[in-house]
Amino acid sequence: MTAPIVKLSQLAAATALTGTEAVPVVQGGVTVRTTSADLIPIPVEKFVFDTSNNETPAEGEMSWNSTDMTVDIGLPGDVTLQVGQELHMRVRASAAITAGQLVMATGSTGNSGRITAAPSSTTTNPMFIIGVATMNIPNNTDGFVTSFGVVRGIDTDGSVVSETRVNGDVLYPHPTIAGRLTKGSHTIDLPIGFVLFAGNNGSIFVRR
Repeated sequence: MTAPIVKLSQLAAATALTGTEAVPVVQGGVTVRTTSADLIPIPVEKFVFDTSNNETPAEGEMSWNSTDMTVDIGLPGDVTLQVGQELHMRVRASAAITAGQLVMATGSTGNSGRITAAPSSTTTNPMFIIGVATMNIPNNTDGFVTSFGVVRGIDTDGSVVSETRVNGDVLYPHPTIAGRLTKGSHTIDLPIGFVLFAGNNGSIFVRR
């Protein structure tokens, strides 16, 4: 009696694999069995990305960025890391931080190795300034600060500090408003970055 043909789509969905499941493979022209655990260590020579892709990866995903010509990695908080073109630091907020704010180190969380951070004060020692927040980070939660690379989707027109900016303006720590940047007079002579696109949904290049 011939066994009925069952389509792959008709099979029941598997539960989480334990590694002991038997899997058929063809080896040297002969069908043999192995386990799902034995398939995991197979070396991968390279990943091939679709270079025409324009989708932003979700957390835990990778994709090719056809605009910046690099690989994007999706991070928590809707943050995207452009590989080789940005440096992010994961910090624990010791005070609420808003995307686009200048951030300073305030300490550490001990043996976890996590730096604690807050909006930079107007008298911060330059050695403690670590970059610009790339996301909103509520107090006592973790988030990302950009120390090198582009911070996008933030107000860069200067209105928050009552100044008008244009593309290419160099930005410094603001002398009187904590966590803010200015193109004008400053007491901390530390160029943080420059305006790539001046607007209420603009971008700056950070070079801490």
